[in-house]
Amino acid sequence: MVRTAVTSVGAIALVLTRRRREMRAAGGSVDAVVALDAELRRGEVPSDPDERGAMRELVAQRLHRMRHRVPALILLAVLFTALTLLMAFTGTVRQAVGFAVFTVVVVGWNVYRSNRWHRRLRTMDTALSAAEPARAPR
Repeated sequence: MVRTAVTSVGAIALVLTRRRREMRAAGGSVDAVVALDAELRRGEVPSDPDERGAMRELVAQRLHRMRHRVPALILLAVLFTALTLLMAFTGTVRQAVGFAVFTVVVVGWNVYRSNRWHRRLRTMDTALSAAEPARAPR
């Protein structure tokens, strides 16, 4: 019971820290994060230079957090496949087939969503780099 409470408090602290960083990157408010996230989903590059800077920082943070997505997805697939095989060896055929279908759906959905978000972030990063005005040489 104590271990569960400590783990839960740690998870909440982690989520709050990440949200605080995103709020700081977006200008300090939850509404700014929501607005930038909506623009990111639609693929709209902000026209205001301050918003572009906030979007650039938000995209950089999210790309940094996604840097280990491929090994994480591979680990997820291995774990689900191992559970499916264990179920096939110890359970009924019906349970094994049901869990195999569940495994394919869950792992496939996670791969699809991960690729979709990574593509959105990369596209926005490229668009922000292209929209950045040329700097004068020093």
